[in-house]
Amino acid sequence: PWIPMLGDPTRFIHSPWPYTEKASRSWQIVGNLVYTSCHLVAKVWTSRLNEMKVVNKDTLVRAVFHRGTNTPLLTVSNHTSALDDPLMWSTLPPNLSATMKGDKRCSRWIMGAKELVFSRLWHSVFFSFTRVVPTVRGYGVYQKAVDINLEKLNAGGWVHVFAEGKVNLNPIDETLRLKWGVGRLISECVLVPMVVPMFHVGMEEILPNTPPYIPRVFKKVTFIVGNPLDFTEMLARHARNKTDDMTRRKEVTDVIQETFSDLKRKALQMHSQMVAN
Repeated sequence: PWIPMLGDPTRFIHSPWPYTEKASRSWQIVGNLVYTSCHLVAKVWTSRLNEMKVVNKDTLVRAVFHRGTNTPLLTVSNHTSALDDPLMWSTLPPNLSATMKGDKRCSRWIMGAKELVFSRLWHSVFFSFTRVVPTVRGYGVYQKAVDINLEKLNAGGWVHVFAEGKVNLNPIDETLRLKWGVGRLISECVLVPMVVPMFHVGMEEILPNTPPYIPRVFKKVTFIVGNPLDFTEMLARHARNKTDDMTRRKEVTDVIQETFSDLKRKALQMHSQMVAN
């Protein structure tokens, strides 16, 4: 039987966009508890059972915990494993007070493929608790999931995007073209968000993309946090020139794509040295 105070969980099956509804206080409390628990488990998994080398960690910590109260934060990374999130955030120091309160500055929102993570009742409930917004692949940049994440940014919140749009099954040799949804989030945000690019190598060793899907131990991961990207001048230029939306989205996305290429080169070099040692 379902816990009455949380309401009917089937609404997350029938309603593909549960975040448009105002969550009850009890739902928020349980959600904050689940979100915090996932962070703590991920921290144990990367710091005790595996080894993660983090480069430029302070940049991420400052962006999450010490940016302005109303400053939106958009983190962008590559995607190589179903456990990229939450393992990436295990690098952050635990701030139980803030996460249990659901502080918008340090509780990230993220988009997840609806056909995968919202396909079953309990999956829908769990991922709703962990602030995952169901996204429909192929629906483009103007779908509801992107609108919801844009709302979170406009409220000064933190949104993470796997800009490749899917798990890269050949992350070493293949470079995927980034989706323009990330360009829309940046170019249409009321305040220009702080954008922090990141790149990791080795996550797919902790959770392989082939059966059996069982998390591994004693693996090594390299995680590079790039310097924040400032799109203020670019977006001001587009506003002056009245550039069309598609051009703006493309140019913004191209900048991140180039940054990814540089971060990937550095991450691969560092990771090869880490594995050799």
